Amino acid sequence: MNADEFVRSAQAGRRLFEDPDGSPTGLLEKVRDSFEVAGQLAAGDLAPQLLAWFPPLDGEVFSIREDHSGRAGDAGAIVEWTYRGVHRSETDKPTTEFNDTVATGRTVTVRGVTMMTVEPRSEGDGEPVFRFARFIDWIGVLGDIGATINWRLAVANEPPAQQ
Repeated sequence: MNADEFVRSAQAGRRLFEDPDGSPTGLLEKVRDSFEVAGQLAAGDLAPQLLAWFPPLDGEVFSIREDHSGRAGDAGAIVEWTYRGVHRSETDKPTTEFNDTVATGRTVTVRGVTMMTVEPRSEGDGEPVFRFARFIDWIGVLGDIGATINWRLAVANEPPAQQ
């Protein structure tokens, strides 16, 4: 979907999530039965931050891998998605910068999976709550913006003391 469709899908997802007449369990059943609803909820969860960090490109911005998405066990659903944008800031606000990095103007592809479940409230009372869990390939994003990762552990400059 293009940028306008992504924003509309995200808005529809937010409306579904915030519907005061809907129950978390009912919402999960809608998600488990419809890729469209699952995609809308994932977009609604992701859009505010992704749009701020990585303004959308022209053309396809957000896509869902339906062959990798759907029901997850007895009580969940997953959506594998891809978002494409540009690493630049639309404002001068530091909160819109991705991890305080200087905008590079490079194209980024953000890949991830959103899991959706209904779980009991932590207090144990009342109706269960709808939960999102996101798993995002941030290493791929960092590579797209030209950052390098050094996995080498810091080592002291002095050799260990002899006994």
